[in-house]
Amino acid sequence: MTKQMIEPSGSSSQAIGWDDMLRVKGYVLIKGSSLDEAAEYAKQLGDIIWTTDVQIRKSKGMLTSTRGLEFHTDHHHANYILWFCHQQTTLGGESVLVDAKEVISQMSDPDRETLRSINLFEHKIFDHDPEYYPLIDGSGDVYYSFWEYDKVLSANDRAVLDRFSKLLHAHNHVNMTLQPNDILVIDNRRMCHGRTEIRGTQNRHLKRYWISTEEKNNG
Repeated sequence: MTKQMIEPSGSSSQAIGWDDMLRVKGYVLIKGSSLDEAAEYAKQLGDIIWTTDVQIRKSKGMLTSTRGLEFHTDHHHANYILWFCHQQTTLGGESVLVDAKEVISQMSDPDRETLRSINLFEHKIFDHDPEYYPLIDGSGDVYYSFWEYDKVLSANDRAVLDRFSKLLHAHNHVNMTLQPNDILVIDNRRMCHGRTEIRGTQNRHLKRYWISTEEKNNG
């Protein structure tokens, strides 16, 4: 199977490696791959800390529902997210990406300072996970969850976060519908991602890998 690396501009190129493109642009799409190769790509980036089959199920979970998903990042321990597409629905299920760091750089200095002071709800998955995590951490990396923040933030913090959310929606987006044997990799600490409503056959099936570079960098 011949692989084709797709640049963010949409043109194919072998001029630079896929991992270099990922670090420069924040995401990369690789076509014509396999599940085994997807796992190998993930291992090249770091340690695989969590895998999930993303499929429609009869549950209340956002990930397994047919609903569209607002922009967000995944768990803060994941430096990168890799998805391998097994099957795609016939209508909807489009992946949408936006560069959150670019959006933050365009906000006012007071708004950026406020964002640095905001802690957002984090799902407890791993041992010692905090209940909340900074939207912008000490390294300048981004963690953004849109759920439940209205319950704990001040009126001013909510207003700034609402402005950030509106700017995410107004900024340049990358939209793509993954096809079988496609791999999408994103920088989870830079890019927010979302999903359009899943309609049609609703048989969409992705394999998702959370990848951490912390142990790799400290090794």
